[in-house]
Amino acid sequence: MNFSDVDSRFGEITGLKLFKDKLVFWQENATGVLAVNERVILQDANDTQVTLGTGQVLDRYDYISTVYGMKKDQSTACISNDALYWWDGNNRELLQYAEKYSVVPLSQVKNIRNYINNSAENDHPHVYYNNKYKEVVFQCVNNEAVAYSELL
Repeated sequence: MNFSDVDSRFGEITGLKLFKDKLVFWQENATGVLAVNERVILQDANDTQVTLGTGQVLDRYDYISTVYGMKKDQSTACISNDALYWWDGNNRELLQYAEKYSVVPLSQVKNIRNYINNSAENDHPHVYYNNKYKEVVFQCVNNEAVAYSELL
């Protein structure tokens, strides 16, 4: 049986999502990426592809944030072509993670923190991606929604 233990200091695992061939996991106070059968494809001098990799199925994990996570029973994440978005109910943050970048707290960067903080504590937000308009919609404040455009 293949399994991997993560650092229990950050709480139990509260969510899993596949993003760009990586398995992203959330704990109550952290977010990480599990390495799943990691391989690298290279081309040799004759344009022949060579696959390198000796990792096991769940070889290791890396944390992308030990500040932001996801509350238990609040699996609110969505994926676009370029990024992963979710709601951290403990920190009351709308978050973005793009591969090779750090976790970005959109509610701070886009200056909507006060608006988010005015929402009821027991809100269970919904996060979804509108592929037609390239927007992430966070429905989290008194049944109102906040849209984030990836194009702007």
